[in-house]
Amino acid sequence: MGGNWEVPEDNNGNLAATTDGGTTWKTMADGQGPGYRSSIVHHPTQHGALVATGFDGLDVSLDGGQSWAHHSDSSHYVARFSPDGRTLWLAGAKRMTRMNWPLQ
Repeated sequence: MGGNWEVPEDNNGNLAATTDGGTTWKTMADGQGPGYRSSIVHHPTQHGALVATGFDGLDVSLDGGQSWAHHSDSSHYVARFSPDGRTLWLAGAKRMTRMNWPLQ
């Protein structure tokens, strides 16, 4: 996941997935998910759960990126789960945020 940070609402062609180690890629969720996001992370134990974050907010997918729900307008640049998946850590400009999973 990425996109054009100069046009952050553009959500076409900004998410791609591979099933063969990167030899081929397929775009997905064109026009449906979030626009530009600077970080995407897989949940370590919940198959298909993804969190994407960037300066325009935080979005969650529970189906491997096929559909997305906007969770927050909070601006963060990177996200990481704790090894057990119960905590989501977010970092942004001069701050860190801790959220419990699943997000409320």
